[in-house]
Parts: sequence; structure tokens; C-alpha cells
Amino acid sequence: MTSLEITLVRESFRKMAPTAESLIALFYARFFELEPALRRECRGAMQTKARTLIRTFGRVIDRLEQLDQLQPALRRIGRRQAWRGAREEHYASAGVAFLWTLDRSLGIEFTPPLRAAWNRCYVELASAMLDGAAPRSLAA
Repeated sequence: MTSLEITLVRESFRKMAPTAESLIALFYARFFELEPALRRECRGAMQTKARTLIRTFGRVIDRLEQLDQLQPALRRIGRRQAWRGAREEHYASAGVAFLWTLDRSLGIEFTPPLRAAWNRCYVELASAMLDGAAPRSLAA
């Protein structure tokens, strides 16, 4: 990501931080509209999951300049999600729900450059997680 993209993402994230829990609820509502079968898989302590997601996402946003150093952790998250049944198409749906949530949250402030920055951020993070989810060959 470019330094401008990182700045745009960080500034908008800070604006949304006070309402982060309601935004996570909005995200999941949209995600489950796109992937209704996953609602059963994600039941449980949603508030706890939401808080964990917010904390994790905040830490990642703080370290976007060191995205290469985050790769191992993102791949581990991807492996865990694959073990839980997450597939590549779920990441695509999550990306759609994520950008939709940002659009609803930021309104007219969600300009094309900001949308592009968040999209790139999501693609970078999701790509690393998908890399971790990919089956590994056991070469001799």
C-alpha cells in the first residue's frame, strides 16, 4: 500500500472507531445476507467476536507500513479460518460486505480514493489469509 492509502485508511478508521461495535454488527448483518448458510457457523458470543475483530483490525491498521512483517500472523489466521470452513468465496463476500459497511458508515466521505485505499487494504489482508489457508504439499 502507498503512504497515501495508509493515511486515508487510518484517518477514516479513527473516525469510525467510536462506533466500531455497531459497524461490526452492520458488517455481519450484510455478510449473512450474502452468505446465509454461515450464520449457523458464526453463532455464539458475537459481541466477544466483534471486540476481538476490532482489536485485531486496529493493530493491523497501526502496522500497515510493516505489512510484510504481518504476513505470518495473517497466514495463521487464514489457516484457522480454513479449519473452521472458510472458503475463498467467503472472503469475496466479506470484502463486499466490508466495503458496503464503510460506504454506509462514511457516506459522502467515502470518496473513490478512500474506497480504493480500503479495497487495496482488504485485498492485501485477505490475500495473506488465503495464502495461509491454501493446502500445503508435503514434498519429500
